[in-house]
Amino acid sequence: MAATVAATYPSVDLVLSSSKVWGIFLGVAIFFAIVNCIHSLKELWLMMWGLFLVGVLVSALSLVGTDWHGGALVQLPFIYDNIPTLIRGIPGSGLSRPTDLFNAREVGGTTAMLLPIGLAAALMANNRAAKITAIIGALFIGLVLILSQSPSAIAGAGFAFLILIAAWYGHLRLLPAALSGLFLIIAPPLLLYLVFQGNAPSGAEEARSSFGIQARVEIWGSGLSMLRDMPFTGIGINTFPLIFDGFYPTLSLGGEPHAHNMFLQVALDLGIFGLLAFLWLLMSFYFSIVSAYKSYEEKNTRIAAVALGASITAYLIFGSIDAITLGAKPGPAMWAVFALAGALTSLRVNNSFENSGVPGNRALPSRASGNVRPFESLKERATHLFSSLRGAGRTRMVDSSSKKFHIALAAIGGVLFIPLVLHASSGGLWLNLGLLDAHKGIVESRSADTPSVDILTRAENRLVGYLSTGRDEYSAYTHLSSVQGWLGENEESVESMRYAAATAWTGFPHIRSRQPTNSAGNAPKTEQRARDILYILDQWSVRYPTRWEVYLLKAGFLYYELNDLEQAKSALREGMDKAQIKGPLEHLGRQMN
Repeated sequence: MAATVAATYPSVDLVLSSSKVWGIFLGVAIFFAIVNCIHSLKELWLMMWGLFLVGVLVSALSLVGTDWHGGALVQLPFIYDNIPTLIRGIPGSGLSRPTDLFNAREVGGTTAMLLPIGLAAALMANNRAAKITAIIGALFIGLVLILSQSPSAIAGAGFAFLILIAAWYGHLRLLPAALSGLFLIIAPPLLLYLVFQGNAPSGAEEARSSFGIQARVEIWGSGLSMLRDMPFTGIGINTFPLIFDGFYPTLSLGGEPHAHNMFLQVALDLGIFGLLAFLWLLMSFYFSIVSAYKSYEEKNTRIAAVALGASITAYLIFGSIDAITLGAKPGPAMWAVFALAGALTSLRVNNSFENSGVPGNRALPSRASGNVRPFESLKERATHLFSSLRGAGRTRMVDSSSKKFHIALAAIGGVLFIPLVLHASSGGLWLNLGLLDAHKGIVESRSADTPSVDILTRAENRLVGYLSTGRDEYSAYTHLSSVQGWLGENEESVESMRYAAATAWTGFPHIRSRQPTNSAGNAPKTEQRARDILYILDQWSVRYPTRWEVYLLKAGFLYYELNDLEQAKSALREGMDKAQIKGPLEHLGRQMN
């Protein structure tokens, strides 16, 4: 919660961020509501059935309210054209969307997460009518999942199905061998498809809709650049498309709603500390599931635990190359699964307290035993809770899994925290804060045509302070040049862009991936690399015709790095005709003359 609130500080658009913040608050409220209202296994089964029925309802709404053609790997007009579109205009998060229908990939991720709950309901049903109902509902959810054509969602659901079947037949130990065989069957054709289609798109729309490796690599490269520059605070929740398109664009993609990886997206939204909190939540969930599975002997209870674990696993597999961002509409389903796991663990702990044999120990009352008083006072509840915890402390009910959990959490925290300390000691915190101010000031200036002097001045001071430590960062120089240009400091803006042009050889993530650096860590200044850089700058000048920074960088690269005066003047003339402001361009032109 604290990380969510803190994620509004770096935001360049609080209206966009607030929708996701309230979505996360809603999910947390649902979590605590479910955990606190379940007091017996019977209530847990009913809640799982309720979540399953919600999944059926969501699938039904998605069936008649999704853009099935968008991003489809295989066009099936004889199916999709005959599905009626009955739901349109569902309010979004504030981001511009190509359509007012649901996104097919997001539908796939949601149904993949809810399908294991339906499969568990079918396995655990104790009468024929309930079993048939659960089977039909699960098949319907699976049908919508297949229609989404989301490979990662289908893979996640398939993995969850194997886990459940192995648990039902008591062969969980054989699961790794079965998964290895499945991987060997599925991976080769899928990899070939990704490679060939990933290289196929030549335009922005095709690249945006394709499921290609190159498109993902470009997005991940820009996302990692953002995280490297702003690890402490992130970029601001739900602002990825603004920062991506405005400051870290790729060759052909723009306006992407998220980073197409769940963990990268969480880190960008909430910062590294928010990512650590998310990892803690996932680790707590999985340790709770494993502990509950080992503690309960009744088969249906174990299946329930496995189904909850399989549900989140399917969600994470989907999130490996896609993402349902925190606070999005499907988010409450994820929090409901977390809550059911928490309730299952809570029931196990209460039963352990009840059976601990400690004199005077009194566990929280269970409705299953029939001795609960509906209007029991808060004082009595607090007394029972304190005595239970005190009894647990006397019996030292701390198992090895709890110790492993804390060791694993400490290890992950160390892996993330130590690099942050080193980065901060080398001036990384100043770079982070300077870039945040630069984003806020430049976004406001671009939209209003008037500079936000106070924010831009603060950004300039912080970026200059960082660069004075001797660091040569492409992103720091480009941001500083833009800030100085908007402040009217034309000479300083051109000088900063000159340094940016010198570091452009290593400043483009997608260029860096095509041609690796030499042993000294520097990119060789080859003719091919220069052509690649100029090609990207040409694409940017078409996509962002009013951004003077693109023309300044292009002209500066041609003039300072390639000594091509005529082409540099041509880039300046184009910028003078189209750019939003012209002061830095005019100053560079005077230098050339």
